[in-house]
Amino acid sequence: MKTAIDNEVNTRLIIFGFDGDPDEITRAVGLEPTKIVIKGEVWRTDPNGVWPPQLHEESCWIRQLDIPASKDADEHIELALQQLEPYAKGISEMTGRYNGELSVYGFAHYASRIRLDVQREWVKALAELNINLDVDVYPIADDEEE
Repeated sequence: MKTAIDNEVNTRLIIFGFDGDPDEITRAVGLEPTKIVIKGEVWRTDPNGVWPPQLHEESCWIRQLDIPASKDADEHIELALQQLEPYAKGISEMTGRYNGELSVYGFAHYASRIRLDVQREWVKALAELNINLDVDVYPIADDEEE
């Protein structure tokens, strides 16, 4: 049976809702994106051809942060804010014009939990960056014991 040690958490900075050149965001923030999504691009197709292709509804500039997936959600937020602090001026400039979020998402086994205890310092730092905090936890069914 899998245990809590197998949980996985990831964190991304996402700036979205822009119609211009994503390089503007890259220059202002000072970080290279790990992914850029352009409004209207196909993001999913039906392998059976029954449903029409689904398109991205808005453009997104995404930076996957360098935090071990084995860390819990609290540690991810703390480390993410530390990593983003040197880029705060550019991030807040861009999120003043577009939308922004710190996306923390994880996969947890039913027999475990992902802990999140929001600290007031995080709320202040998120407000200074002008970004929302988005936390998603996706359950993973535990394997049956053999």
